[in-house]
Order: sequence, then C-alpha cells, then structure tokens
Amino acid sequence: MENQLYKINDICQSYKIETTFIHELHVHGLIEIQYIESQEYLHEEQLPQVEKYYTWHHELELNFPALDVVQQLLVKINDLQEKVRLLNNQ
Repeated sequence: MENQLYKINDICQSYKIETTFIHELHVHGLIEIQYIESQEYLHEEQLPQVEKYYTWHHELELNFPALDVVQQLLVKINDLQEKVRLLNNQ
C-alpha cells in the first residue's frame, strides 16, 4: 500500500510553519520532497519527522546540521538498544 502524499503548502498551513523550513530540511537531506506537476509534496510517513524537527529547531534552538546529527545519534542509539535486547534474549 502506497503512502499518501500531502502538499507542502497544506502541511505548512496546518502546522503553522514556513515553507522555507520544509525546504531547509530538504536541502540538509532530512526529508525528501516529491515534485508532481510543479507541486511539492511530502509522504505521509515524513510528517512525524517534520513535527519533531520543528520542535527541536524552535524549542531547543538547534540549527539544521544539528538536527541531522541528533537524528543520526538517535538512530544509532535505537540500533544499539535492539542489539542489546537481542543479546539478552540469547
């Protein structure tokens, strides 16, 4: 089943964020924008990430490179936690 696409303009209105924020996330490789007939879309699965990045950016005052670093560290932590869980179950 294919994920639903949402127009970036609609997302920005719903979340009350600037389109430049979405574009900066894309420029820094944090999300992927899909272009269809000159319209910009995000996949549904990326919406929680956008919310998280927005919170980190505005509440923690993290810049875009820092958002990437934090995200990569969280992925590594989750991977290590999964490995520890697997080793404990052996």
